[in-house]
Amino acid sequence: MDRIRNLQLVGDELIRLGVPVEEVAFYDSVRFREIEERYPDFIAAYARYIKSQNFTNDYLIDAEKKVEIIAGEMSKYAAEIGHRRCIDLAMAVGRMLEAVGVWNYVVLGALSVEVAGDESTRKIIHAFGEMDPGATVMGHAWICAPPFSIVDVSVAYQPWGERLEALIPRPVLAKEENGSPADIETLVDHDLLMWNLMRGVRLTVADVARSQSGLPELFRDFPPIDIVRDGIKLRYIPTAFSACAEGFSDMGADGGIPAERLWLDRVQPLLD
Repeated sequence: MDRIRNLQLVGDELIRLGVPVEEVAFYDSVRFREIEERYPDFIAAYARYIKSQNFTNDYLIDAEKKVEIIAGEMSKYAAEIGHRRCIDLAMAVGRMLEAVGVWNYVVLGALSVEVAGDESTRKIIHAFGEMDPGATVMGHAWICAPPFSIVDVSVAYQPWGERLEALIPRPVLAKEENGSPADIETLVDHDLLMWNLMRGVRLTVADVARSQSGLPELFRDFPPIDIVRDGIKLRYIPTAFSACAEGFSDMGADGGIPAERLWLDRVQPLLD
């Protein structure tokens, strides 16, 4: 799997494995799913493939317009229903972008928000509440859709408190890359850090990376992103990737976001 975890080699390796990389959302392909059954973190190859691409300027201009329209409308929808389930919203936005040919992937990780210049206001959604190998990543979910490194329609509706919520853009759309290195206080739950300290262990980012398969390479290829906008600072630290296993028609069947209805009734008409 070393070649799959290499930005320069991932495209050639996917082709060698028989994955139809010319198709947007090729993680839906039979071949991709077959490999993913053997390697659960194979979805990271999809993210690396997109990150490795040199998209044309015409594509990026077109994609930017579509992202702005789709993310803007879905952010309005989230506000209307008070929806805080970031993963559901990210999956829905991702499927809508794919429907109009925009390459994107879902990112999971840690997020901190603070008034710019005032660390005392910082609030955090941590990525890890445990350190066992294969630990489930909790935290926040957002989209990367070039030319945007961050497409986040749900961040403003998380329980940050009135002061922070009033400053957060709706949605957050950013092109920034390569923020400051990952920090342990944002990555790992405070109680877990304190529990380890009481045992005489001061956890580091390197400890976190070693505890999870593929995380050292992920930190290398997908560094944190720091955004400052109109008095607010947001810090995104990727730790995993995900993808929607359902098509439009199946999304929302369990009481989640009715993506197909939203697409047909609200979003698609804006793109026509």
